[in-house]
Amino acid sequence: IHEIIEESINRIRPKCIHSENCGGCSLQHIQYSYQSYIKERRVQETLYRIGKINFNVRTMITLKNNFGYRNRCYIPVRRISQTEICMGYYRLKSHIIENVSQCPVLDPRLEDILLKIKEDIANSTLTCDPDIPNKEVLRHVALRVGVNTDEILITLIVSKSGSLELTRLSKLWFKRWKVVVGVTANIQSERNNVLLGRSTYILSGRDYIVDNVKYLKTQIGNP
Repeated sequence: IHEIIEESINRIRPKCIHSENCGGCSLQHIQYSYQSYIKERRVQETLYRIGKINFNVRTMITLKNNFGYRNRCYIPVRRISQTEICMGYYRLKSHIIENVSQCPVLDPRLEDILLKIKEDIANSTLTCDPDIPNKEVLRHVALRVGVNTDEILITLIVSKSGSLELTRLSKLWFKRWKVVVGVTANIQSERNNVLLGRSTYILSGRDYIVDNVKYLKTQIGNP
């Protein structure tokens, strides 16, 4: 955007300081009620464009709080220097990582540990790059939290298995945070846009969280 000539009545100031560049959120500058309307229209238009289906979409079920609701994230990591990494979401339509220091839509329980994980990885000897699949490289960090149980699972998406540094970090995190019930590694060694590989192994703890959905106790893995 070069210039806003006249602001829409539905335009607001985004809560996130990274919203202008970050590709993680594209509607944060719009009133939440109008965001819902836009999404309803997109569903309706897509049904007609692809299937020629005229369908009145029901009013979207909205959240009580449209921040802090994302209980899972996949974050690319790139090393900048020996003691510094870039960790965040991709900028829109690019592979440039927006180095985020906060994420208001992320569950606060994940945001609380994310910056410390970033610091630990920066001070490690790990090579980090989401675009290099043929070396021993950390590509992404995935986090998931149980909404009703607080349990957290950390998954490190790597190009190869067997890194002693991964094992060291996993033991550090597993010991530091009681809410972290497991740290796993997922192997993705292909140069493509598929985020996860087919193989996942446990570094510490277990490879799932337990969460309560209504009256059901459910085991949920990261991938």
